[in-house]
Amino acid sequence: MHSPPVKSLLALLTFLLFSTFCTANPLPAPTTPNPLNPRQFSGVFTGNLCDTHFAQGPDQCFFIISSKSIDIDIGEWMNWSSLYIFRNTCELIGYVPGVNLDGNWVSVDSQLPWTVDAITLAFVPEFWYAGRHYDTHGGNWYMEWEENDSGFNVFNWRFLFSC
Repeated sequence: MHSPPVKSLLALLTFLLFSTFCTANPLPAPTTPNPLNPRQFSGVFTGNLCDTHFAQGPDQCFFIISSKSIDIDIGEWMNWSSLYIFRNTCELIGYVPGVNLDGNWVSVDSQLPWTVDAITLAFVPEFWYAGRHYDTHGGNWYMEWEENDSGFNVFNWRFLFSC
């Protein structure tokens, strides 16, 4: 049996641990996006980011996080990401260029009824759409990684989600 000071210390540590996890990155509330016009995406280069072979049906969309990382010092990385939302036909319907997702929530406006709210924690992305959580623990995602001669590492995370 623990003495009163040990119990108090355990209670304090439990409270601090719980409050840290509960306040570090609060979940975003689903919001209605600003309506976007397809012409806003006419100049956006998407290359081969979208892959229709990954689609499963007409009510599916793709959320793609294309992240570039560069090692600026040993063990210290600088990251920035561009976020894309595509219909299952690979029509671009949402886009946010050059954001820092590492520990920061970013809301992506699109032609969908809700925003897609994304974050990365230790390079691993997760997002919410219409109150539903998506991450790398499900089966509807894949990632490609490429290291090129310019010193950048490129990570393309592709998620299939119900829209």
